[in-house]
Amino acid sequence: MKKILRLTVLLLLAVWENAAYADTYTYEFATKVFTENGEQNLGGVKWTLQTDTQYFGYNADKGQQIGSGSAPATYVNLSTDGISGTVSSIKVETSGAKGIDANLTITVGGKSFGDTYKLTNVNTEHNFTGNAAGQIVLKYENKAKAIYIKKITIEYEKQEGDDPEEEEEEEENEEDPIETAQTFVFNTEAGLTELGISVPESGSWTNIVNDLKNKGVTLSNTKNITEARLYNNDGSYTFRIYDGGTMTLKTDNGAPITKIVIDFDNAGSVTCAGGLLEINDKVGTWTGNAKSVTFSIVSQCYINTINVTANAEAPKPTQEVKGLKELRTVEDGTDVYLYIPDGDDVRVLFVDGNDNAFLRDKKGDKAYFKGIKTTPTMKYNQHLAGYVYGKKTSVGEMIVLEAINKTNSEKLLIADPVTEDDVMPASVTDNMYGNHIADWVVIKEHQVKKGKVIVNGKEITINNAYNLNADKYYQTPYDNAVVDMSAIVFATAPDASELRPIYNKVEKTNIHNVAENEFVPIVYVIGEDIDFVLPNENITNTAVRLKRELSDESWNTITLPFGIENVEGALRSYKSVEENVMTFVEAKNIEPGMPYLYKPAKKLENTVYKGVTLSNVLAKDVEHDGFHFVGTYKPYVMKNDKTERFMGEDEKLYSPTSEEQSKVAGMGAYFVVPATADEVMVSFYDIPTGIGSIMTGTNECLDNARVYNLGGQFVGYGVTQLPKGIYIVNGKKLVVR
Repeated sequence: MKKILRLTVLLLLAVWENAAYADTYTYEFATKVFTENGEQNLGGVKWTLQTDTQYFGYNADKGQQIGSGSAPATYVNLSTDGISGTVSSIKVETSGAKGIDANLTITVGGKSFGDTYKLTNVNTEHNFTGNAAGQIVLKYENKAKAIYIKKITIEYEKQEGDDPEEEEEEEENEEDPIETAQTFVFNTEAGLTELGISVPESGSWTNIVNDLKNKGVTLSNTKNITEARLYNNDGSYTFRIYDGGTMTLKTDNGAPITKIVIDFDNAGSVTCAGGLLEINDKVGTWTGNAKSVTFSIVSQCYINTINVTANAEAPKPTQEVKGLKELRTVEDGTDVYLYIPDGDDVRVLFVDGNDNAFLRDKKGDKAYFKGIKTTPTMKYNQHLAGYVYGKKTSVGEMIVLEAINKTNSEKLLIADPVTEDDVMPASVTDNMYGNHIADWVVIKEHQVKKGKVIVNGKEITINNAYNLNADKYYQTPYDNAVVDMSAIVFATAPDASELRPIYNKVEKTNIHNVAENEFVPIVYVIGEDIDFVLPNENITNTAVRLKRELSDESWNTITLPFGIENVEGALRSYKSVEENVMTFVEAKNIEPGMPYLYKPAKKLENTVYKGVTLSNVLAKDVEHDGFHFVGTYKPYVMKNDKTERFMGEDEKLYSPTSEEQSKVAGMGAYFVVPATADEVMVSFYDIPTGIGSIMTGTNECLDNARVYNLGGQFVGYGVTQLPKGIYIVNGKKLVVR
């Protein structure tokens, strides 16, 4: 019987040990927590923020502000791995500024969780429901205005005893004096005893002249006239600091303080030079990142308790690093003294105007310098060598060197190029894309869909983060356009990136005597095999690449959705038809949508035209007396019913007899003639009409006149033996019937 009972108890213990229980995580933003991208501890759970704005604020009613009207965040990713268990509900209290156009979606374990919520300007709690476990990511996509996050509530089911690593971590945290409650309690006798302060009699006080230490934090003070003191007001205890005094808090291990909450009995007037101090009623909250925080007492204040939150780890010692390749190996969060050897040929790829720069060395190693201000200011194509302080961080494969207090450019050599090659973008194929994070790249012939392109099977957002405009050949690429793009591949999360278009220009200088060269952010691609889609409206001052080979030895058909003035080479437009001869006359300019015959001055291939207007004009069909010259923007296959023809040898028109002959290249043209027309020719002479034949009795002797066919070829002398046809004699058209 006892044995059975013992087994039953053991089974029950096993069940209890692994039983699931419901838990709820809640965090409400009571102050500005995020001031930049990175990690913050929100209610005991570490969350990581990634966004493309540099503006952060706080609103008492709406919470943490990310972005603003003038600097909106186009995306916000707030993620955590700190919730262990199966999530059933995520409630987010969120809103935007007036005119907000943003959506919020959530993934758990990489899978969609709940529906898509469209933000309003009214603070609203939306409940996302599902059943999943893993990393939680709040994803905002935004077109305008500021985003606010007030509160996050997560309901999840946790398996008791199924995470020994977490239990071990909790035990370690309990032993860490910086991670546990870092509170100075002045309003209870127990708190005073813990601080080693003698409890004074009612109406009396104990002067506080020595440092107070508790849980790894030291509190010190200075006086102006009156000593700081612990005062007993009939059993009510307060720590009092008087006018002109100061109070300083610092951690014993040098770890940075990120938050201080002070419960006042009387707030008086208190200021702090660093970080952000907000006092609401009798609660003062300081946020920032500092090893030591000093408060200045303007008028006397009485304090009940002080709670200090600090990073558990002491700062890592500064590490000397040689080159961008070695920088990659350094642990994130480490202050470094980076040495850039001149022989590494580190060059500036792009600078955004906000002291952020992208660098690449001769072996292809890359780094993102964030907030590193230099004198002179860095610019594209320059060399870097020498020494600079910074903090090494990373976002996925993007290696970042962030500015710190010691950062300056005193030992950093910045030089313009002289005889060396200019910095060029990496031309990458889809399968190479992932190797070029934080690099300047050119991707070719990608179709745009809703502001994104597909690269190696993934949707990549196009983000105009550097505020380019038409002056730099940039307009937001329209849906279904095919483009080449010059951009920085910017990591937005460990496994996500976006394309940030950039404009670069090689400048010709006295010491760098080279041809100027522009790298424009967006180039629209049109051509022989491109299924071109017209824009909804004209796009001015843009760049277009014509993906066609145009021979300088024969006539090419051409139709373009943009105009070109003073075309180099021979250009002809269709003017008239007579006797099955289609006459083309000289033209100087290409008009949008108009078909032409064109023989360039030199062979053209993949020509880029800059500063043109991509027009919303359909390709045209030019017709005279049933004979057509038809332009086409897209590839076209001609019918073989003798009505649709191409120009071949001797300027004659032929019906296609093979699949290859029937193909018309995109941005080309073809001929449409009556099916009954036997021989149709093209003439390049604009000759007055009206001469029917040689009239008898003419005074003009034509026996020895030079005779040419309509193609301009010499036929012979004299007209008496000419067969029926049309000829050119003495600059006039002659019809022999």
